Amino acid sequence: MNATPHSHRLLLAAALALSAGSVQAAQTTGSQPIEKADPAAIQPDTDVPPPQPISDEVIGQEYDAYRQSVKGQKMYTVSYILLSDETEARQWIARLRSGASFEKAAREHSRHPLSAKEGGKLGTFATCRWARDTVQLLDTLKPGQIYAKPVKASAGWGIYRLDAVKALEPISYAQYKEQLLSATFKPECPWVPPVTVGVPREP
Repeated sequence: MNATPHSHRLLLAAALALSAGSVQAAQTTGSQPIEKADPAAIQPDTDVPPPQPISDEVIGQEYDAYRQSVKGQKMYTVSYILLSDETEARQWIARLRSGASFEKAAREHSRHPLSAKEGGKLGTFATCRWARDTVQLLDTLKPGQIYAKPVKASAGWGIYRLDAVKALEPISYAQYKEQLLSATFKPECPWVPPVTVGVPREP
């Protein structure tokens, strides 16, 4: 069946109407331009309160906890030589106990680099910093004495000399408060006070 000129005009009018409707819909439903945020309109967060000074009462409680953490502790000053062979370690113990220089032997023969460059000196540490078996052997010595047997270590055999030992005396309350508030407090034993350090001082 052939279309008449009249039907052609009707079809064309319908197509134009549909096209116009699509354009209008696209214009009304399209994305709107996004407005840029005004930096001046952004308000700072005012809900976070400023840090509060630590009261003397709280510091006193923490000082009591610190004193309890070091109760009964000793401070051991120790020198050390690490050798790879047990027989060699035994030979060196005999020489050292007969008067050979511990410092010279440590510098020249120890396999523990940190203490070797200091002539064998490990430093001074509280009981809590040493292994339990090390504390037990140190407690058998008097200052200046060398332990009679080499001690097995992960990297060889160790020779221990006790240089000094004394009871650990806690620092004073004034020292504790000063160090706590200046964030310089370094406990002798692994212990961290629950209060936050470095807060503003009380006026």
